[in-house]
Amino acid sequence: MLENNNQRIIRRMAKRSMHGNTRRNSILIASIALSAFMLITVLTVGITYFKAQRDQTIRMYGGDHDAVLMAPSGDQIEKCRKDRRIEEAGLTVKCASAESNGVDDSLHTTFIWSDGTYWDVQKRPALKWIKGEYPKLENELMISMGALKECGSENGRIGDRLTLTYGDKNGKHKKEFIISGIYEDYSGETAAYVSEKFYRTTGHKPSDVTAGVMYLSFSRALFTDKQLDTFREELNLGKQQRLFYTGITEHSLSVFLGILGLVFVTCVCSYLLVYNILYLSVANNIRYYGLLQTVGMTERQIRRMLYRQMFLLGGTGIMLGLAVGSGTAFIIIPGIVKTIGIRGGAVSVSFHPLVYAAAVLVSCLTIYFGSRKPAKIAGRISPVEAVRYTAPGGSRKKRRTGKGSIAGRMARTNLLKDRKRSGIVIFSLTLSISIFICVITIIQSQGARTMVSNFMDFDLELSNDTLGKEDGSQYRQIFDKNFITDLEESKGIREIYPLYLDEITVPWEPDFAETWMREEYAAWMDYPYAEARDEYKKNPDKFYSYITGIDEILFDRLKETLSQPVDKEAFLAGKVCILYRNDLSLTDKDIEGKTLTFYLKKTGEEGSVTLPIGGITDERYYSPYAGLAPVIIVSQQFLHRLNPEAYIQKLGILYQEEYDESAEAQAMSIAEESPYRTDIESSSKIESMKRIKESQGNMMEFGLGIVLILALIGIMNYVNTVCSNIQNRLGELAVLESIGMTEWQMKKMLVQEGLLFAGSSLLLSSTVGIGVTYVIYQSVNYMDVEFYFPFIPVLGVYLLVILVCICVPLILYHCSIRGKSAVERLRECQG
Repeated sequence: MLENNNQRIIRRMAKRSMHGNTRRNSILIASIALSAFMLITVLTVGITYFKAQRDQTIRMYGGDHDAVLMAPSGDQIEKCRKDRRIEEAGLTVKCASAESNGVDDSLHTTFIWSDGTYWDVQKRPALKWIKGEYPKLENELMISMGALKECGSENGRIGDRLTLTYGDKNGKHKKEFIISGIYEDYSGETAAYVSEKFYRTTGHKPSDVTAGVMYLSFSRALFTDKQLDTFREELNLGKQQRLFYTGITEHSLSVFLGILGLVFVTCVCSYLLVYNILYLSVANNIRYYGLLQTVGMTERQIRRMLYRQMFLLGGTGIMLGLAVGSGTAFIIIPGIVKTIGIRGGAVSVSFHPLVYAAAVLVSCLTIYFGSRKPAKIAGRISPVEAVRYTAPGGSRKKRRTGKGSIAGRMARTNLLKDRKRSGIVIFSLTLSISIFICVITIIQSQGARTMVSNFMDFDLELSNDTLGKEDGSQYRQIFDKNFITDLEESKGIREIYPLYLDEITVPWEPDFAETWMREEYAAWMDYPYAEARDEYKKNPDKFYSYITGIDEILFDRLKETLSQPVDKEAFLAGKVCILYRNDLSLTDKDIEGKTLTFYLKKTGEEGSVTLPIGGITDERYYSPYAGLAPVIIVSQQFLHRLNPEAYIQKLGILYQEEYDESAEAQAMSIAEESPYRTDIESSSKIESMKRIKESQGNMMEFGLGIVLILALIGIMNYVNTVCSNIQNRLGELAVLESIGMTEWQMKKMLVQEGLLFAGSSLLLSSTVGIGVTYVIYQSVNYMDVEFYFPFIPVLGVYLLVILVCICVPLILYHCSIRGKSAVERLRECQG
């Protein structure tokens, strides 16, 4: 066909075409706008969520660092500071420990010296607030609020004096300190930072085991396991040294891939949101494009006009989506967060230009690919074929009538008639549901209640601090029968689990005791075992250790930590014991067939006992204190046979209802009324939850914003698709009505179609979707939080999807036929 110079007429006809299909074009613009809206809000709020999660990690780790090197040597310190891969290398030394303030002689406050890099760069981001200056004089302290409270000066101010007895490498000292600064962190640490002058008097140095710590911040964010292993090897770690990577560093690549997967799925969901509607919109205008050829429009002109029209509609939709999405992400959601209850300062949403670039790019690609095939058909079809053209509806096959109602059979036929279109609708709805499940699972699993856990999941733990004193004569049985009875009679307390403890001596013998002590000194002491071996043989009582007694319930949990099974009956009967490994390199082969001889310090050698070693555990709960000799774990009954008056070191308490603040108040009041209240240390799940919530800031609120947006988009996705579907089937529905199909049957058919869409999508979401959710969750779970599936929110979404799939088709059908006869609808479709 010869090309005519009819551009003005074509532009006018294209403009009329757009105005003449207002409803269809409105649906298309709404779909594109919703697609851009989805990308803008989900990605912007998602970036803000992960930034808040990063802040939470910094606060929980106590500093902004990626790795921790214990007991660094001088060469290692120098090497790390020169390494280009390391941006910051901060150094601290735990140089002393407060023991008494004159009233309480069981303090836990640690004196720490820090260099400027750690304190000013790495520690600051983990603090709530800080007042004053870092110490310069020998008697100055920068002390935490937790340490002030423990030292009995909770209301202390800068300039106040504090007299403390402390111990360092040179012995015990008593000194009057001046508070030069006060800070508060998110973990409630009990620490006091000291000046370099004070640190130099303590005798400690960075290479001392358990004293020196180097905090490393890398200059890049992503590392493979091989790169991390290579860095570890380059440091040439000694036997006493440890290198720990923070969770997000150790799993940086998997976290990145998991987030990338979420972004990709979000983009695919956005693509499918537009593609089906766009395809139908173009395909149903084929007749009109065929007629345009009769006025001299060529294939190239038709395709150019079609692309121009689609990108004009697309541009409108994209701009609308960007505007609404930006308003939602930067105004509405922060407003909701403030209404819910802000924590930790102003609500700030992270802006990233790549989010807007991605939204525009994905929308443009969707418009282009959605228009490409129909544009080819429109340009190549002849005017005669165009008049007869109908949108593709799959292959035509002869089918038997089958069983069931007419409406049900027709619903199944319509679903299978255009499998591509039905597949896109189901896949799109499945993706929306799956993304919702994935995000709500990540958010719920990272919630404060889920993250708070201890070994036995106790609501409250009370510990006897007198057992940590060097002088055994100061040990006290704080948790006596009266104390435990008062707890048991308190309303709200369900169960109490005591952990018994006593001092023991493990005499030297050439087999296992020798092996253990050699490993112990190599790992933890700053002088070789050979220098202490003769003394150990002559005076084993100086090389003390502990024995702990547990009941059947605690043994069942202990058994889960063992690599080799231990016979329960033999353990409870006192015929076998378990050791605490204490981070030594001993394996199960090293203890196989071995026995251990020990005696209580109270009974002396006359009460010696020899037990086979059944297993070895790394669970610190069973070893509150570490001695030089092995810590032995036996049954409670067996320990009572050795010493009926063994001390209770710890009480694990479970409430009738988890996180019951009234039950905790009663338990703590009993502890406060004890004459040894200053020697009772408490660890509360409720307090831990509050600290985690505080460290999270507004993370969970932003996560809730993502979930609400995804739920809204999922619903709007289906509404738009069904609206377009019904709009394009008005002629077909009018024909069915004209041959005798009642309105009731019509509605029943649409409802069953909706249920088929819902059932197919929910089936895929419940199988493949949950499987993918688990994989993505594990890839981004750098804090090793247990996977938690939120049944109630997911069930609520499932019910909502079913309700929407039933109601939306009925509402849209009713709106489409309102006030119009079947003949009028047929004329509209033909015209």
